[in-house]
Amino acid sequence: MAALWATTPDAEVVIGQKGHCLTVFQGHTVEPFDFVVRGVMQDFLGPGLPVVVVRLLGEKPEFTGVVAGMSGSPCFIGDRLIGALGYSFAMFAKEPIAGITPIGPMRAVHELPEEKRNWRGAIASRDNAFGSAQPIATPLTLVGVPGFVQEAFAPWFEARGLGPMAAGGSGTSPSSTKETLVPGDAVAVKLIDGDVNVAATGTVTTVDGNRVLAFGHPFQSLGAASLPMCKATIVNTMASAARSFKMSNPGAIVGEFVQDRLTAIAGILGSPPPMLEVQGTMHVKGELRKFRFSVARDPELTPQLLAMGLASVMSGQLEMGSRGRVIMDAQLLFGSHAPVAIHTVHSAEGDGRLFLASAMDVSSRFTPLWQSQFGVPPQAKITVDITVDVTPLLEEITSVHVAKSHLRVNERLQAEVTLRADQGPSRLFKIDVPIAPSWKNKKLSLQVMDAKAVAAKDKDLGTSPEPQNFEDILEKARHVYPTGKIYVRVVAEDAPGARVGDLQLGGVPPTAVVALGTGLGASVMKQQILWSDIIDAPGAVVGKTETHFWVARAR
Repeated sequence: MAALWATTPDAEVVIGQKGHCLTVFQGHTVEPFDFVVRGVMQDFLGPGLPVVVVRLLGEKPEFTGVVAGMSGSPCFIGDRLIGALGYSFAMFAKEPIAGITPIGPMRAVHELPEEKRNWRGAIASRDNAFGSAQPIATPLTLVGVPGFVQEAFAPWFEARGLGPMAAGGSGTSPSSTKETLVPGDAVAVKLIDGDVNVAATGTVTTVDGNRVLAFGHPFQSLGAASLPMCKATIVNTMASAARSFKMSNPGAIVGEFVQDRLTAIAGILGSPPPMLEVQGTMHVKGELRKFRFSVARDPELTPQLLAMGLASVMSGQLEMGSRGRVIMDAQLLFGSHAPVAIHTVHSAEGDGRLFLASAMDVSSRFTPLWQSQFGVPPQAKITVDITVDVTPLLEEITSVHVAKSHLRVNERLQAEVTLRADQGPSRLFKIDVPIAPSWKNKKLSLQVMDAKAVAAKDKDLGTSPEPQNFEDILEKARHVYPTGKIYVRVVAEDAPGARVGDLQLGGVPPTAVVALGTGLGASVMKQQILWSDIIDAPGAVVGKTETHFWVARAR
């Protein structure tokens, strides 16, 4: 056990020993504070991985208790480094009791074998129940994130031990190879950088050449990681009966965190890691506004951070409250692949959180591509063009009426669709469909739908074959129906067949579909689309309706 706690084999940790830790309470000044050993909790982190329990001493820790952001503060007995502050006990503790992670297993993180950084990992939810031992919370700095966006994402962050949310900071952090880190310094994991800044702050435990250890516990249990590392300035240490925390400003990016393990996060000083680049424009009242930010790359974290960043840059530049209409056109770009286009329309009449809804549209389309079974795609970036209109407009598809329900093949189907505005008069639009000879003696359905409804109807058209590569996933993503449009179809009901990719084969019996499926990826098709059209709408559209008609032989 001795080797776990110190750099020398004869070092021991015993009850009553005193030592000191290093951390920053304000600015960049590293300050010592004392502790006394209360005991050792055997196998706390796992078999053979104990944690030493200490009581913090001194005016500042007596006043603040265990502070969120102290994670990683190096702890010494005499001149021997025994580990780092990593754990706290009970939210409303009356004594500043903390747990020290042993330095031996922390240093072992640097010695893990080289592995491909696939940015994958399971994030365990952290319950802060009374009396339970938890990793010391990691405070967030959020810059340019409006209050309602913070509230929307707070449960997601809190479940990952990231909180409380402390606002402050500055704009884009430049990369720097001149900044140095020393034990006890404040260090941050930069999650979003640019017009929006989000960073999680802890403390440096050791610096060995260009290798850095910090936190004394996992950040998000990601394993191999690729996250920007930056030096931080502590603005203030906020004392709270519930949970004290450090308020910080992230500085220049000084390197990359490459490991996120049970006992520590490990980084390398030097070049910053690649990030997901997001840039865009906003058209508001005749003005053109530009924005740009970057998101840390990780399969689990990046999609949510992307949504937070987009919602923030949109709502942070405007004071519209919950009124208006947002039209968004985005492109998801992945190296030399053709882009995935996204078009969405949201109105305040349908969703009061306009910007959050629009941001989630992009994030939800991005997620299956980012988290595909073929790994995180390289060279990913996103461009966004947003038009904001202060007038909300939401129309509901309420009814469709046909002039005649029994037609012949030499006639045309004429129908009228009613759209009811949430505020304002209803309007009508006409549909004119030529009748094809192949439609005779069939029961047909005229369907008028929004994007959500037409996607649900597609389930009756069979399933797409399993993707064989990343391009297959991109191709599927390109066929998602844009919102803000009205979808009109003539469908033959009770018309079984086969679907092979996007090809419909009407009249194919189920037994033949089974045979085709073995080699061509065919699936059973319950309905067949005979005619379709897409009509642009001026605002957001919801609802669905349909009517039936028959086609007889021509006279």
